Amino acid sequence: MKTKFLFKPIVMTILMGVSTLFVYGQNQDVEVGSNLLILGKMGVDYYPANKLDVNGTVRTKEVRVNTWDWPDFVFDKEYKLLSLAEVEAYIETQGHLPGIPSTADATTNGVDLMEINAKLLQKVEELTLYVIEQNKELNKQEDELLFLNKEIDRIQQQQN
Repeated sequence: MKTKFLFKPIVMTILMGVSTLFVYGQNQDVEVGSNLLILGKMGVDYYPANKLDVNGTVRTKEVRVNTWDWPDFVFDKEYKLLSLAEVEAYIETQGHLPGIPSTADATTNGVDLMEINAKLLQKVEELTLYVIEQNKELNKQEDELLFLNKEIDRIQQQQN
């Protein structure tokens, strides 16, 4: 199928080089009527340094990222979950969660979406383990409270 380009420019110039297509103009619509394969780099309102550089907002219906690792290791019996006191101490000294980039690092280097999503999921899984542990402690305290209330009732009955 032949590729068709439809432009609705106010002012536009197209310069085609050996490996570069420049489209200059304002308010242009570009329609590609078939597959478009770009070998190399592509920049949108930006000179590309990466495979795709966009200077602005990207809107899409779906983004699929290939994963290389997923943090279900948090549920392994050998996983060392930091105590909440250790997490608190780390936050007090470092100013961010363990394993999560600092604001300075993220601002300077950006973040890899797959990596940060995996790290955030790891933190959710760790929080789930903390909640489970706290729930066990709460149940234990409820049982102890119930036992103590029964003991109080028993002692009061003996005194009467």
